[in-house]
Amino acid sequence: FGAGMAWQTYGAELTARYNDLPGEYYPDLFPRARDVAALGGIGFEAGDVVSADEAQPVYLRNNVAKKKKAQ
Repeated sequence: FGAGMAWQTYGAELTARYNDLPGEYYPDLFPRARDVAALGGIGFEAGDVVSADEAQPVYLRNNVAKKKKAQ
């Protein structure tokens, strides 16, 4: 499932762009760092890793300062 305010604002855009997103979204639920770290640990143990040189962050908030029409 997806959590956080980004799903309320960008849910339709995210699901249109990425096919493997979760089916349930909870914009009023906010993840905590310990929860994100636990998910990262699961991925790490499953071998879902890349080198630091290959890591590419995804920023949902890249356009946060732009006016709504400019996005």
